[in-house]
Amino acid sequence: MLRSIGWLIKVCFFSLIVLILGQLIHWGNRTVSDEIKQQMAHAEQTQSYKTFKNWSKTLVQDAKEGARRKWNTFFLNSTQNEMQSFSEEDEISSSEKQKLKALIQELNY
Repeated sequence: MLRSIGWLIKVCFFSLIVLILGQLIHWGNRTVSDEIKQQMAHAEQTQSYKTFKNWSKTLVQDAKEGARRKWNTFFLNSTQNEMQSFSEEDEISSSEKQKLKALIQELNY
């Protein structure tokens, strides 16, 4: 427990030092933080980025479609099961019910 708290304090301290140094150190006429912001704003979209983006879009679309189908199937099956359970209760005759009750009582003793 104390090790994890110590590790967390070290990570926070390191992050704070990096942020402070990014604001203090100048590269050319700008701070390191400003230089990174500018470089990230003008980052090129490579072919691998575009390929990954298209692949992830199709993956998300497939996942949505699969979830929608599974959800619809779940509701259709549950309503069909409910309908079947009601119809099964209606099909059991009273003599069969009495036999089942007698069997259950016999097994309980």
